[in-house]
Amino acid sequence: MVDLQRQEDLLREQRKLEDSLQQGHRNIHQVIALIEVWEIDPAEKELTHGNPRVYEKFKQETKRILLISTTEDVEGTKRDPRWLLLKGRSKPPQVKEKKHIKELESIELTETKGNTLKLTFTFFGSKQHVVYLLAEQRAQLMEVLWWAIQTCQYYFKFLPASNLNKREIDNLTMEWNAYMAQEEIDGADGYPSITPLMSHTQVQILKMLMMDSKEDEKADRERKSTYQVHVKLSSEESKTIEVFLQESGLHVEDIHLLEEYLNNELAEMENKNIQALFGAENRTTTGVIIDKMGEIEGLVHEIATWMARYEDSLDEMRKGVRKIEARNKKLKVQEQNHQRLQNYLARLLSLLRLDNRTTSDLRRPDFRNKLKEMLAAASALQKTMNILLDPGIEHIKAVKERRQSHRTMAKTFTGKAFEFLSEYFNKLAHSRITEIKHSERGGMNPLSAAGGGGGGGR
Repeated sequence: MVDLQRQEDLLREQRKLEDSLQQGHRNIHQVIALIEVWEIDPAEKELTHGNPRVYEKFKQETKRILLISTTEDVEGTKRDPRWLLLKGRSKPPQVKEKKHIKELESIELTETKGNTLKLTFTFFGSKQHVVYLLAEQRAQLMEVLWWAIQTCQYYFKFLPASNLNKREIDNLTMEWNAYMAQEEIDGADGYPSITPLMSHTQVQILKMLMMDSKEDEKADRERKSTYQVHVKLSSEESKTIEVFLQESGLHVEDIHLLEEYLNNELAEMENKNIQALFGAENRTTTGVIIDKMGEIEGLVHEIATWMARYEDSLDEMRKGVRKIEARNKKLKVQEQNHQRLQNYLARLLSLLRLDNRTTSDLRRPDFRNKLKEMLAAASALQKTMNILLDPGIEHIKAVKERRQSHRTMAKTFTGKAFEFLSEYFNKLAHSRITEIKHSERGGMNPLSAAGGGGGGGR
């Protein structure tokens, strides 16, 4: 809701300044909005930490009045809305800078490192104009910028580009629409009104908003009446609609008339509720509600200010969270790939693995007592060593270590086998030689005896 007392004070200040402006014979200078600003940031460290008197003098000398105003002739046909920067201490006010509102290209509001706001106006074909305000002036500033935007819309049917908080602008539009609606309903019933304090242009802008709002509502109703939606109705809902149609004397094909009738009934009920709310009987209760709504509005503005102040930090936090999420996804993929690789290596090494008994037989072979087991172990080792793998797999460290272990066992086993066979054949040869010598000492040549035996056969 519009704070009427605050708006009344602002409007009186506007009219007071308006009276001090130079008025032409046929042209009427009307103030639409104003606010005190500085051309240099008053929170600069080299100034705030210096001499207080110098600082206050600096603030006074750089203080300006940002003005949104228009000049109309007495017939109200020739209009010239302007953006002006007045010297704050001059009487009558002197114009330091001025631009036509129709040349306004964009509005940018940012926060400085100190407790100030930086407001930048950019005009077509010209340099930027920068002014500064204290942070606690934000609510008043948003109203001034709202009037500047509505002035562009009213005179030239365009909106300048801006980074302003859309929610704050929309809330102000709703508040002034609500005020005008109440003025229309109860304007002659003793309801507090600030309209007489407004300039002609301000009233016309608010009426334009009111007409646009009504046209939007009408267009929305027409759209709803022509837009058909196929909805599944329950049996109870169907019966209720049939009862309404019978009571209204309508048929099913006339259901759009029923919808229009019900919408009109709802609008009338809402109108009566608004009238009852602001009627004489409920005026006290309504005043209490409005006062509380003002407090709530102040809290909402504080929250909006806080959100705007920390919006950059929140954006950085969002970016950081997105980076962390992306990194977590990559780590998850890496973990999955690592797990798959571990499983693959486990299966691969199981193919190259020998059981403990075979490994023990290969490392400590016993050819005298377990010749068959030794031969089986050698066969298992040979099969394992003959398993063919891809060249890339062969370069894996675990595979190379396993292959080296097999080669070491094969070398050990063959060495032991060589020693055993050498010893065995030496013993066998020595035994045979001994037998031959014994035969010779007995007077019989084993070779000739074998031959004589053959001759006797003949």
